[in-house]
Amino acid sequence: MFDIFGVVNPNGISKNAASLSYGKNIPADVEHDSKEYQSDWYFIRCSVYKDNILHWHKEADNIEVFILGQIFFRFDSPFSNTALDGVLDRFIALYKEQGKDVTRHIKGNYIAFIIDKSSKNLEIITSASCLYDLYYVTLNRNTYFSTSLENLLALDSDLKETNPTSLVEYCLFDYPLGNKSLFSKISWLDQGSYCTFGLQKTDTGKWFKWEDFVLKQKQDLAWSDAYAQIPELFNKTLSQQLEGKPGIISALTGGFDSRTVLSGLLHLGCDKAMYYAWGKPESYDLKISAKISSKLAQKHSSLVLNKEYEQSFVSKGEQAIRSSDGRATLRRANHFYSYGKLAEYSHYNFTGIFGSELLRPISAIGHTFNKNFLKMLLSANPEQAIKDIINDLNGKRYLNQRYLLTVQNEVIDDVLNYFRDLKKDLPIHLVLYIFHLQEGFRKYFGHEIHGTRFFVTTYSPYIDDEFIRFILSTPVLSLNKKAIELNFKKDMWNIRLGQLLYIPIIKTNYPALMNFITGRFCTPAQLASRFFPLSIAPAMIPYKLNRMFSSFGTENWINLFIDKHRNLSKLDSDLFVPLAPYDKSAFEDYAKQMSLRYWLNHVS
Repeated sequence: MFDIFGVVNPNGISKNAASLSYGKNIPADVEHDSKEYQSDWYFIRCSVYKDNILHWHKEADNIEVFILGQIFFRFDSPFSNTALDGVLDRFIALYKEQGKDVTRHIKGNYIAFIIDKSSKNLEIITSASCLYDLYYVTLNRNTYFSTSLENLLALDSDLKETNPTSLVEYCLFDYPLGNKSLFSKISWLDQGSYCTFGLQKTDTGKWFKWEDFVLKQKQDLAWSDAYAQIPELFNKTLSQQLEGKPGIISALTGGFDSRTVLSGLLHLGCDKAMYYAWGKPESYDLKISAKISSKLAQKHSSLVLNKEYEQSFVSKGEQAIRSSDGRATLRRANHFYSYGKLAEYSHYNFTGIFGSELLRPISAIGHTFNKNFLKMLLSANPEQAIKDIINDLNGKRYLNQRYLLTVQNEVIDDVLNYFRDLKKDLPIHLVLYIFHLQEGFRKYFGHEIHGTRFFVTTYSPYIDDEFIRFILSTPVLSLNKKAIELNFKKDMWNIRLGQLLYIPIIKTNYPALMNFITGRFCTPAQLASRFFPLSIAPAMIPYKLNRMFSSFGTENWINLFIDKHRNLSKLDSDLFVPLAPYDKSAFEDYAKQMSLRYWLNHVS
């Protein structure tokens, strides 16, 4: 299942409660089946790939379960050896016995929808590292929920009222802070959460917080122990995710993250993978990926962002915005162009996503957080910092100044409360890592994984809860402490300690991969050399030169989007003012603003 729409009312739903608006943002070229399940008190409609093989629906003992994503049993659970086709039976039996405590046994990137027919109860549970979005709203005593926000917005025009703080925070931080939706009356269900709709009450809460886990976890593994233990867990996790898949696609770039996945797939004897990379014709990711695949005689697909891509850039940019419920920008057009093609081979996508962010020191402004977020986090005077940030936004003239002035105090209060709650009295390096796990990964990678679910279900060993918990037992957190002390200046020795976690995985699985060049123009063997950093010195100049050139060229194609939606750039309304002429140096901001305007105009 890749999409769900439902309505529930334990006292009985009205005959017209099942909205016909469902499926508005499913791309036209996605072949799927729609299946409906209903009674007098609930209606659920699901969309599934035509050739889907995942176990997503089961009914037993008056319990009916729908799963978005995939559930796995934890290795430390007594039920870890449950056969793939018995997972949902076991899940139902445990839920009947333990309720929400079933989550102690399971993991994965999933949302579980559990109908208890005997008690007329619907419970929705999101996984600890959930990267899918679920929205819900109560309207005329019925509670509607959907993985596609557009389906809910079509129910009633009043639901399209924007949340002022969410809108301004999107402009300031690239996303609304916390778990707010962009719309005032619609709620967004957080990861590690549950939401229960029953005869007696509606109840929402958290069954898991990464903050609690991080603060309790001891970093008691030495680097040497971490290096020794990581290959077995990595391979075990990858094998579990691979089970039952008739064919897969797997990212293969110039980075370490995808190379470890490649090494694991080769080690496991996977002969049903097609490896892929995308980029402009001159991209080193394409060249490295093609070379490795050729040398190892593996199936390979180079997705070249050329004239054909340019011709589809606007439509794929629009698709990126709609499919991600307005959270992705048109800069994600390459994902939708590429996965649309790759899905013809397989819907099961393996990547190294999360790897770099999980293993190396946090330093990348513009990924899970931007400079405004960091300024608020580090400021000794947060109130002045947020006023300065809003003044800067005002100077850019993206939003109507009258509107910004009207909502400014509300935004300031919300931002200050958010950062006060986030920071508490914790060391900043812990705060940043907790933020990554609880919000940052979901907000930066989530809209990619959630939006492209129409084409692929994405897997990565680095997303796995047990793998993340293992990393939290290593000295990785100390890397972030050092990065803070150095004011986020890159320190190659500090970075290398985390990167060395890749090395035993590659060495154990497929040693020949140690000698293939990476996108940093050095090989894993050179990184691991006892002569480091001299061993990588020859790679520094070509690496820095390559960094000067974009791999995706989005800054050159944004004009195509602007030309088609010229009315949006010139928009003069209660919310927006006309944008200044396009400037390539600010293409990220321009893409964000055009995407926001397109999304709000599209759903209005």
